[in-house]
Amino acid sequence: MEDIASPSDLLYSSYEEAYDALKTHGMQHGYGFVLKQSWPYHSTVKTRYYYHCDRFRHNYQSSAKLLSTSIRSTRCPFKLVIFRIKHSDQWKLEVQNKDHNHPREDQGTLISATDVHSERKAIREKHLNRRSPVEALLDDLSTTDWIFTVKKGNNNRIQNLFFAHQKQVKLLLANPNVLLIDCTY
Repeated sequence: MEDIASPSDLLYSSYEEAYDALKTHGMQHGYGFVLKQSWPYHSTVKTRYYYHCDRFRHNYQSSAKLLSTSIRSTRCPFKLVIFRIKHSDQWKLEVQNKDHNHPREDQGTLISATDVHSERKAIREKHLNRRSPVEALLDDLSTTDWIFTVKKGNNNRIQNLFFAHQKQVKLLLANPNVLLIDCTY
């Protein structure tokens, strides 16, 4: 097993800069990492972030019958901390244990479920543009491609919503004897 280089203990002007450096280093050297803990725990302003190798997780034993699945955990001891230096606006990335007990990962597969979730969340927030999901839906249906009707109750909540695409209406008018509705939800 080859050694996996650890990131250098350097100073950064912000947490984001240190995190980006860690991410870039991990991708270049074939390892992933996960946030283990941030400190202070209940504060919105964090001064320390503790990371472990993404292969750190313990395999917990249970008496419950579980499906046999592939497990990537190797209890890898690699860990580091990104912390804010006291009386300074600088952040330091410090490796606490540089050892890995597994080979490098294929660099094409270093994306995690959290990365996918975060990207989907960012795309959704961009699409919503500070609107509720229902407001965004009604705005999207307001284009000429859609026919829709909304009925609201006394409390201004939506009671009924009907919508159909123009192409669906054309198909219905061309074939009035055939109507197929999928009401899965």
